[in-house]
Amino acid sequence: MRSEVERYVITGAPRSGKTTVVRELGKRYKTFEEPVVRAIKQRVEQFRGDQQIDIPRHSIPLERLFPDKREFLANSQRLFLFDYEESRAYDLSFFDRGLPDLIVLHELLDVPIPADLIDVIKDYRYSERVFVFDLLEREIFQQNINKRHEMFNSYEKCLRIRDRIIEVYQQSGYFITLVPFDSVENRELFVMRKIGKNL
Repeated sequence: MRSEVERYVITGAPRSGKTTVVRELGKRYKTFEEPVVRAIKQRVEQFRGDQQIDIPRHSIPLERLFPDKREFLANSQRLFLFDYEESRAYDLSFFDRGLPDLIVLHELLDVPIPADLIDVIKDYRYSERVFVFDLLEREIFQQNINKRHEMFNSYEKCLRIRDRIIEVYQQSGYFITLVPFDSVENRELFVMRKIGKNL
């Protein structure tokens, strides 16, 4: 008989290194790319086709891609739910962010949180343990400032985002495991040991 499906969320503030670890995990297990990023990529491809020009993704402001921020958030939510349904086919999978992250994103974009999102978060549950990746050390963070992440070039702002993510997941009934800053290999090993798996 098939055991219960394990769905582990890996989250954290921007520039915490979580996505790099998710990609490494994807070499051995089913992983899901961050839906928010995918929503942007999809719109960029549409935008390029409409404008008939080839421009870098990070050079197009979000408000130009999505004049209505609520549409952007709704598209992201649909992708989260699509991934969740797809994960039913796997015994173990890892998600680059989970549905509760959308609450934090609504707050960052100053968009009211819809009631249906709260209901969705209650109904679509991940594994109880959620991994929150800590930020890079301050010195390394400052050395890697670039225009691609201009919105998140403040170390203090990213700390606040991390703390809010932790708060939202705890309020949603999850147990937080903070993943300290380390090499990609050691962070991957840390996650696997916490869930009782070997690399």
